[in-house]
Amino acid sequence: FGDGWTQQSKSDYLKQFMTVIFSEPQFTSFGNWGFWDGKEFNGPDAGLLYDLNWNLKQTGQTYMDLVFKDWWTSVNGVTAAGQYGARGFLGSYKIDVTALGKTVSQTTVLDADGTTLTVIIPEPASALPILGLCWLGGRRRSAV
Repeated sequence: FGDGWTQQSKSDYLKQFMTVIFSEPQFTSFGNWGFWDGKEFNGPDAGLLYDLNWNLKQTGQTYMDLVFKDWWTSVNGVTAAGQYGARGFLGSYKIDVTALGKTVSQTTVLDADGTTLTVIIPEPASALPILGLCWLGGRRRSAV
């Protein structure tokens, strides 16, 4: 960033840039060569996420909001029929299913075709087996 860039304009640019990149179907991750003003090659105000005292800058907050709020899938639900469906961003998921006081965790990868995950909860000695079925529907990334 050169002269004339305010913290707001840097933040706005970062949001637009990340959104365009995230909308690309071949996108897999972000990389960053400079996130702290104390080790930034282009001067103390060029750092992206943190200032010299490790305080989150406005651009850092924009990054955190996009990655960990807007583009982060976290859903909870209750089902009486043993099936639950949700839509999420493509990627890896940890699924926790709780029934009759027992929790089973499994991991799965959601791809563009969607994913069906069957989770079997071990049955108590006096009950029938419980089957949890979770379907995660694929959602393509798109620019805002």
